[in-house]
Amino acid sequence: MGRDPPFRIALLWHSLSSGNLGVGALTLANLALASDVARSMGLSPQFLVMSMRDGDAPRIGGADIDSFTIDSRRLVQPGGFWKAVGGVDCVLDIGAGDSFADIYGPKRFAFLWLTKMMALARGKPLLLSPQTIGPFTKPIYRFLGAWAMRLSAGVVARDDMSLDMATAMAPRSRITRAVDVAFVLPYESQRARAGQEKLRVGVNASGLLFHEAETGRNRFWLGYDYAAFTRRLITALLARGAEVHLVPHATSKSCLLYTSRCV
Repeated sequence: MGRDPPFRIALLWHSLSSGNLGVGALTLANLALASDVARSMGLSPQFLVMSMRDGDAPRIGGADIDSFTIDSRRLVQPGGFWKAVGGVDCVLDIGAGDSFADIYGPKRFAFLWLTKMMALARGKPLLLSPQTIGPFTKPIYRFLGAWAMRLSAGVVARDDMSLDMATAMAPRSRITRAVDVAFVLPYESQRARAGQEKLRVGVNASGLLFHEAETGRNRFWLGYDYAAFTRRLITALLARGAEVHLVPHATSKSCLLYTSRCV
């Protein structure tokens, strides 16, 4: 008796090599979640990670993981994205975490929206995995975003504001809220090392927020000084004898340079 054919899952707007650690965390976590669910259903999952060429981080690997790079040419060619998405059984679209919105400009929105509609046109079930929905500041973006959500098999928001936005835009869609998939990120327990050496603490320092605090712009309306808070946190941890590791949110060569200047 032969083996059952693999169940092909497209992970749209995930990434295997993003310089943004957040997108990498979402990819690893959603890979684990989708694998567990598929195997619990008796399926043999294989993954196709679909994204733009977006980083120089070490590639996430696996025998059951392939990749497809999206660009303008491959988006319009019949043998490009259209063919690739036609070869999968379903599509999980995480929108790079927060890119299903209009704040990143029309080109990025066009890529995010067109890939959704092309997957739907190919008859593939489309699930918007836990992500930020919006903001959509202009009517045309709200119309197009609502259209994609109405046709999706389900929409999962990862926060209350996103849930409210999605519900207002597409009230008849299957919309729910869940925690960010990164909360189930696979990890190796360090408990066995407890008591054998000093406590090691990773501090996720954001170069973007640090720079905002240092310049006084505060575009994100934080109610506190992020730079001062981060410095006080590190000082307090060191005073307790901890070994502090700065973990920048973005790890591309340019972002690392920027973050190191800020911190």
